[in-house]
Amino acid sequence: MTLVATYDGDEHPDSVDVIANLKDAFIEGARKSEYRATALVYDVRVKLPTTGDASDAVAVSLNHRDNYSVIGFFPYRISDGQVIFAESYAIDGDTDIFSTLPLS
Repeated sequence: MTLVATYDGDEHPDSVDVIANLKDAFIEGARKSEYRATALVYDVRVKLPTTGDASDAVAVSLNHRDNYSVIGFFPYRISDGQVIFAESYAIDGDTDIFSTLPLS
């Protein structure tokens, strides 16, 4: 297991840039056969599939070298200092980390 971080010189980068830079680092590591799988965890705002209501959520983007990719969402709210999770769900991922590699 390896922790990956990036720094582009900006002390307060946009989260979209941080995610893009981390994905670029994952892609480079995948090309060098340093990774079999990657996981990127970040905070997002989603529409709940059951109600359509907006919610904060933790997104977990998982990619595997065998061309498997999924993003799990864990919606939550904070009430009286407690984190309350709603029903989680998943969608197909972008298959963008290992997509340039030949299938094993």
